[in-house]
Amino acid sequence: MLDIGSSFFLQIPSKSKQRRLHPVEVVGCSADTYTAKFEEDNIPLEADQDVLIYFEEKREFMQQAAHVSTSMHDETKLIIEFQTTGDPVSAESRQCYRVSTVMADLAADFGSEKNCPLLDVSCTGLAVIAAEAHDIGSLADIKLTYENREYAGKSVVQSERELSKGRIRYGLLCVKEKQATTNLMRGLEYMTVALQREQLRRLAVTG
Repeated sequence: MLDIGSSFFLQIPSKSKQRRLHPVEVVGCSADTYTAKFEEDNIPLEADQDVLIYFEEKREFMQQAAHVSTSMHDETKLIIEFQTTGDPVSAESRQCYRVSTVMADLAADFGSEKNCPLLDVSCTGLAVIAAEAHDIGSLADIKLTYENREYAGKSVVQSERELSKGRIRYGLLCVKEKQATTNLMRGLEYMTVALQREQLRRLAVTG
């Protein structure tokens, strides 16, 4: 929970492969709208951007999606207004079992691209191959279909690696949104278990 005077970190979408967290202080709040001031100078953040914020709650490092609605400068310091758009989830480092989807021949709509090959899934994320450039830390819509069910939501770009010209592998983390209609995380959980069972059945037959 963010209150006036509390500090947090904000991740700005960047072309750098390394994620950088910028320290920020809350100077005003009302419901889910906050006014905050950066501690660093000359921060390249404009209005109308989706970002991720990080803060500590009950001794756990949390992550939450947010949207910057306004940005202005007070001398060299950047002041922003933002609204939280997702629920807080743990940002603690942890291993999450990923299941390959290459043999299942699945695809996902990623951002504005359709039918991007889906490489793997886990309960919290997925990997796709796409052609368009996305900055590390940027948020993008994801939609996929599995067993005649459609799952959609938002994801944040965690990693990117160019495989060949026009083919970029993106590692994505599912963002837990507030809207009740968002079902991407639930779909990833179901797919991970179902695909794991299918692979185990194949191994049993071939073994």
